[in-house]
Amino acid sequence: MTLRRSTIATAAAVALGLVLGTAGCAGAGTAAQTRAPLASATPTAEPTPTAEPTEAAASASDLLFDGAQPDASAQPVWSIELSTLQRSGWSLDGSGSDPASGVWTYRNTDGSVAIVRQQQVTDVDPSQSDREATSRMLSASGYSGEFHEQRLPRAGGGETAFVSAAATDSDGEPSVVVVRVFAKPRIALSVLMSAVDPDHLHDDISVFAENASVVLE
Repeated sequence: MTLRRSTIATAAAVALGLVLGTAGCAGAGTAAQTRAPLASATPTAEPTPTAEPTEAAASASDLLFDGAQPDASAQPVWSIELSTLQRSGWSLDGSGSDPASGVWTYRNTDGSVAIVRQQQVTDVDPSQSDREATSRMLSASGYSGEFHEQRLPRAGGGETAFVSAAATDSDGEPSVVVVRVFAKPRIALSVLMSAVDPDHLHDDISVFAENASVVLE
């Protein structure tokens, strides 16, 4: 499903959500493919499946930190394959989702929770690189230690670079956040996942990452 709504927020508010998001965990989506655009956007038809991209085509469409950054008119949005996730025990928790605020929550039968955010950020400096803007948001949210680059697929081919950081939530459960701030369009995409133990966290974040891709509208 391509998530079809997001909201406008400050970087501080988004950073706070990266820390506190698991406090009232809930979910988002339907059993199909969906996208989430900006709050002012209106739903459009579902994307048409395309032929499998060639290696050259995939590499040309990568959104890496060292490559060309999306310009101010771009709209990066999440595309979540919920129908596939459901076979691994995931479901949308509608009571904990707030599409008007750009937040969707998913729960797994093993106790893991993933909070997906898609928000337009008003106070990001568009002259920054995406890597710098992303690292600053993570630091502002209180994450310390090592930040790691993680790549998620792009719908239609290629990869998108994110930054991930590990932490322990208020209940003592391990958690990881994966975030990318697109500085020029001032859009932040993130997934915050918590689990009952490190083994479940590793397995569930791997499955979720395989089914969460980025669409550039």
